[in-house]
Amino acid sequence: IRYNGIFDFDRFYALVVDWAKTYNYLWLEKKHVHKVVRGSVEQEISWQATREATEYIRLVVDIAIRMWDLQEVEIDVAGRKRPLSNARIEIKIGGKVDYDWQGFAEKNPKKIMRWLGKIYPPKTEVTDEYFIQLYSQLINLHSLTKRYFDMQSKKNPFG
Repeated sequence: IRYNGIFDFDRFYALVVDWAKTYNYLWLEKKHVHKVVRGSVEQEISWQATREATEYIRLVVDIAIRMWDLQEVEIDVAGRKRPLSNARIEIKIGGKVDYDWQGFAEKNPKKIMRWLGKIYPPKTEVTDEYFIQLYSQLINLHSLTKRYFDMQSKKNPFG
């Protein structure tokens, strides 16, 4: 998602954290870099949200944000001055399903084989279930982000 204009980054942050809480994800800010390059302010931010689906499967959502030509501005809204950001922003949202994220296969191969034995016949159905769940949640986050930046209609099939 790319956007160029005025926005409230604090409200966007709150929107993403609220989304993570809604789906019971654990929230982590992995990286925050603020630098001045040739008189222009840039920020790079990396967030990660994780959720244990089972003791063997974890859903991971990665969000990378890059802002450049960043300026802090004050806008008069209903008689009150609000600090906002004027910048070009790029947001990348991705996700993955982590299997054996706790390393049970290395610690106890028999236990992981028992687990695989339980799900082996419908394994693709179980795998598909988590991919579909993650994909729909990513689409929902993408839709919320686009709606926040007023880049799509107010109604869509995912939220």
